Amino acid sequence: PSWNSSLPPTKLPSFLARPPPPSPEQPALACLPPALAQAELERKLAHADARRVMAEEQLEGMQKYLTKSTMQYQREIVRLRSVIGQLDPRMLKSNPLKGTR
Repeated sequence: PSWNSSLPPTKLPSFLARPPPPSPEQPALACLPPALAQAELERKLAHADARRVMAEEQLEGMQKYLTKSTMQYQREIVRLRSVIGQLDPRMLKSNPLKGTR
């Protein structure tokens, strides 16, 4: 018997049909019962919120460190310029990257 392509495709009974795989638009939570999906979303939200708080605290600490260290470096630059100015004021007028002129 040859295959007859003019026949309509047969539809599988619903108990044999597989659900389509979840797409990126359809989250995996869609297959959970609503109460479990809600609990999972709340757990993820709490975790994300805790990470956000930690990141904000870390950022604040880094900003304080940068402010403090920048001020220390600026004071050291002023101190070193003062020392250089006392030893050889001409050095302050030259650009060390271009050489002395």
